[in-house]
Amino acid sequence: MADIGLGCSLKYAATSVTSAAGFTTSAATSVTYLRSLTPPVADAEDLDVTTLDSSGSAAEYTGGLIDNGEVGFRRLYDQTVSNTLRGLAGTTYSWLLSLPAGTMYFQGYINRPTIPEITPGGLVEEEYSLKVSGGVTFATSA
Repeated sequence: MADIGLGCSLKYAATSVTSAAGFTTSAATSVTYLRSLTPPVADAEDLDVTTLDSSGSAAEYTGGLIDNGEVGFRRLYDQTVSNTLRGLAGTTYSWLLSLPAGTMYFQGYINRPTIPEITPGGLVEEEYSLKVSGGVTFATSA
């Protein structure tokens, strides 16, 4: 069954939150005026373990550290919220990304706040890149 994105959300908390339930009891703040969200993509490092006595003529690999990438989000510009979000840059927070089928929570920091383009008749939007630090925990909705 396909889902639509309406109702997806992104929240952050200054305290370390280790479960989705922790966001309902902690002082979590919602990122408002969201237009789009891009969830993180995990990428395992490829480590070459080929040796001089490896059999065959093919390289051999094993998985290394996993980089959980970045979360991207675009929102309508609002000076007050923008100032708050830009003030978070470089500081690690707990984040909760709510999707139709569940949630993912992780630690991370804003590393690239930008206003991509301003046009005479267009809405002013801003884009953020949020670097994930450590693991991402997934919880499915009941």
